[in-house]
Amino acid sequence: MKKMDATYLTELNRYFRARVAEVTDQAQGLTGEELTTFLTKANQETVAHCRQESEKLWGQLFKEAIKLSKLTFNMDKNL
Repeated sequence: MKKMDATYLTELNRYFRARVAEVTDQAQGLTGEELTTFLTKANQETVAHCRQESEKLWGQLFKEAIKLSKLTFNMDKNL
């Protein structure tokens, strides 16, 4: 599970750095309300990506945690 955490953090860090450069380049020449609208949209896209990646990690962690639970059992095939 620790490797999943490190991979998640590394990938998001890489994404954020690239995203800042991308948004900065695209925002060149924008001012006022146009800049505000552009940055708001870019922020929403960034948050959506982060949320998607976080939910993916949570799903993986839940699956691994269930495997460690003492409450797991094998369902009889006749049920």
